[in-house]
Amino acid sequence: RTRDRDATVRARNRIEHTRTRPGRHQITNAMAIQAERNLALCKEVFDIQSELALGIVDQAAFVAVASKLPDFFAPSFALTMGPGLGDAEAVDFRAMTQIAHPIFENVKNTKAEHDCSVLNNDKIRALAHRTAVFLDAWGREVPGTAGTYTFEHIVGFDATTGKITEWRQTWDLVEWSHACAKRDAVNDAQIFGRNRQLYYDIMGAWGAGEFDANHSTGESNREKLAAKLFADDFTLDPRYPSTYRRDACDVLYDGPDGYLRWCDFFAKTFATPDFTVREVYPGEHGEVWAVGHYTPTDVTSNRATPFRVEFVHRVGFDVKGKCAYFKIYNGPQAIHLDALGAPTDDAVPPMIPTPPRPTLDVEKDFQKVLALFELNQRRWASGAYAAVDRDEALAAIAEVWDPECVVDVRYPSRCSTNLNAVLRGHEGVRRWCAVLSGYDFPGFRVCRTARGPDGDVIARLAFNARVKPTKASMDERQDCFMRVVASRRTGRLTHCVVHWGPGRVVEDAALVPATSSPGKFFAVVHRPVEEAEASEWWRAAEASFDDPASLRKTFERQYELGYYNHYFLPEKAGDPNAPVLCLWESAESVDVDEFQSFIDGADGPFPRGGFVNDVYAIAPGTGTVPGTGFIAPADPWHARPMPRGTRGSRFWVRHRFKSEDDRVEFWKAASAFTSADWKEFAIANHAAGYHNPVFAPATNDRDVFCVWECVDSTRTVEQFAEYVEGPAPQTKLLKHFVNECHACDPTVGVWPDAKFAKPTGGAMLTIKQTPEAAMAAASSRATAA
Repeated sequence: RTRDRDATVRARNRIEHTRTRPGRHQITNAMAIQAERNLALCKEVFDIQSELALGIVDQAAFVAVASKLPDFFAPSFALTMGPGLGDAEAVDFRAMTQIAHPIFENVKNTKAEHDCSVLNNDKIRALAHRTAVFLDAWGREVPGTAGTYTFEHIVGFDATTGKITEWRQTWDLVEWSHACAKRDAVNDAQIFGRNRQLYYDIMGAWGAGEFDANHSTGESNREKLAAKLFADDFTLDPRYPSTYRRDACDVLYDGPDGYLRWCDFFAKTFATPDFTVREVYPGEHGEVWAVGHYTPTDVTSNRATPFRVEFVHRVGFDVKGKCAYFKIYNGPQAIHLDALGAPTDDAVPPMIPTPPRPTLDVEKDFQKVLALFELNQRRWASGAYAAVDRDEALAAIAEVWDPECVVDVRYPSRCSTNLNAVLRGHEGVRRWCAVLSGYDFPGFRVCRTARGPDGDVIARLAFNARVKPTKASMDERQDCFMRVVASRRTGRLTHCVVHWGPGRVVEDAALVPATSSPGKFFAVVHRPVEEAEASEWWRAAEASFDDPASLRKTFERQYELGYYNHYFLPEKAGDPNAPVLCLWESAESVDVDEFQSFIDGADGPFPRGGFVNDVYAIAPGTGTVPGTGFIAPADPWHARPMPRGTRGSRFWVRHRFKSEDDRVEFWKAASAFTSADWKEFAIANHAAGYHNPVFAPATNDRDVFCVWECVDSTRTVEQFAEYVEGPAPQTKLLKHFVNECHACDPTVGVWPDAKFAKPTGGAMLTIKQTPEAAMAAASSRATAA
């Protein structure tokens, strides 16, 4: 009793001491309070999660989760799932639910329990026990998958806000993988076979013209057929960037009627007499993967591609046997599809085909090719291909890729040309991976693989995507199909193409710095003021143009400082009295004064003087500017954009509002335009032989800078000014400006990608068919089917 009494007195004295003299004990007490708070929050999170887990079998349950739990999480937090099934250093709650949904899809929990304990004042350990069974695609329990699965969570909390900053969820992946394999086997054996026949039913009916508006069976019969084959909540997703198709490739097509509308558009647009489904494969949950090709002819312009366009279909069906979704993944050759509908032949660029897959030197052992593919994914994920040391990166690439490999990952982007060419050899793989280093891919996973018809591995990849330099995430979870072939002789990957998913249409918006970050882009008009000094600058510049090492040194120094020069547009190279327009980007938001200090300083383009640099900050979100130049941090010099050269001429314009009333009227009219309106203006410009790739309003509310291209290489500034100030609908709003027009030197400069592009090596011209041949091709689809 004496010892107990003495201990109580000592404890009381310690408490009194803590109250009167801050020190270690108070800190310890604060840490204990913080840990107690975190423990209570963690228990609350898992109480909600356990309640919801009993119903998590579909996307609707994840929506319910998203409505209850996001307030517990920081705006960005670290994530581990598996590990290896969904790892990321920075995701938001929406991205976490997108990552988690496919992992836990078709798992039915019958019991959910959890235990939470304190690891330290910042972290809580939670063990979640789930008694669960896996379900096949029809919702039936899969034999041999019932059991109790234990998930360990290490949850980290912010000391100040109490928000979750770290969510590390791990479990026995061996046991989990065995259950997944049993579920996949049931789906493949019992469900895919039926779905494969249903897919062929759809494609056969389409090929025979049974969905055509003018089919002999009549409108009511095609509607009945669509209602028979497609679910009421069916969605067709054909999205792909286009201008000349108006909005037909911008939207989803819902329900049986939506499928008929897509068929109507396709029939009025393309003839595809050689449309071929080469093979079908089982995807996840019994869905159908189909690969094939076609050679499209535009039935309005009578133009045809001079090569085949490949596709992958991903198609799912419900329990009743009706099609629930149909997604189209275009091959890289489809980058030329839109041009078939151009208003003039001048606007159709030379077309670059994908080199054919090898047919002789091909590794036929699928397991060897699959092992190479998996090794490639591990090396890429480790960052080895994007190492700062180029020799180190190329050595890692050489262990997996053939020296003469071909990689085609092209996709039509309005604002990025870094990958708009067929890449070859180890340097090509390096460029690809250098660009990928500008993205985060939280939740990246290989969903499934199949053996393709050409000895290739066909793999579906799914991931969230975030552009690092703009800090912009794509709202949709992305996916694509990657097809790789290996050389039997070298034992290395030798051919690769990527079919991008339709969700990639949102990428352009993520590549441009956000409207919330003013001060990213600057237009600079360099005006010569000292003729002798300007002449000296041009002499030095012309020498540096012939010295790649000097250009690279300047580029890398400016890049290191956080500045990137997109366009350099002298009116006349070497002329000490001619102005120059440049478009610059800053890696961070800076004001005009800070950028002015750079552009006037020793690292700017005119350190010797002779020019006055008029700087104009570009208003974010109001115009058309290129995607960020900081997209390839691993190797920015070698992974620079690859714009095509023009066979015509270029101009730049400084527009100044005539008055405040003109400014108000212009923006009132412009703000009312829809994306379809802007496409109509672009089409009208192309029909007239003009293209307007840059429209950059300044933040001063007075100036707008534009860059134009004309198909005519002999067009003068005066003739161009007549077009800009003419009465055409696409240029009528320019009446609100005083338009100061300048030519661009045709030989010296850094320009936007050309619409009226020069022929390039390996390019092929479109096949121009007669109207009779085009219509014959359109009517021959039934024979092909």
